[in-house]
Amino acid sequence: MKQGDVIESGDPFTKIVSNDRLMVRIEVPSVYAERVRTGQTVLLSDPATDRPLASGQVESIDPVVGDSQTLLAKAEFDNRGGRLRNGVKVRTQLVLEQSQQLSVPFKAVQQLAGQSFVFIPGTLAQLRANPDRADLAALAQLPATTRVALQRPVVLGPLQNDRFPVLSGLSPGEAVITSNLINLRHGLPIKPRP
Repeated sequence: MKQGDVIESGDPFTKIVSNDRLMVRIEVPSVYAERVRTGQTVLLSDPATDRPLASGQVESIDPVVGDSQTLLAKAEFDNRGGRLRNGVKVRTQLVLEQSQQLSVPFKAVQQLAGQSFVFIPGTLAQLRANPDRADLAALAQLPATTRVALQRPVVLGPLQNDRFPVLSGLSPGEAVITSNLINLRHGLPIKPRP
């Protein structure tokens, strides 16, 4: 509307948008339809930087799968700070399931003959208890405090966010070696970085 425009009674001349609470529409592939429930966490992030913007919960789920084989879920977000704007596209992550799981970085894992392994820092005493392919005669000349790489077989789940869930083979709190893996072998002396 500009100066000089004429309006008639009942014509809208302005629009007020309340940004305090925003509704986000999430198109969920139909293969996940049985796993989507109200109350699940929804995370919003900036599509350019992946910077977290807000978190909310699924408020409603449409009962019908659409033509694009997606299910429409809606989540509401508190936006009193005004960080989000009505109509802006954001990256949406619907958390279908969440649990704490021991994991290792992708770069710490080696695959040999279909088996997954990681290296952990250990002591000469631990190596003597499980020498498996280590040259104990050469290591006998080293001080008792020498740290060595111990190869450990592990059972891993599917890769998620550059990490493998550890199903068995490691205990919580055990360190894994993540650098120079190409040169490592069981029983090789190492110098762990702090």
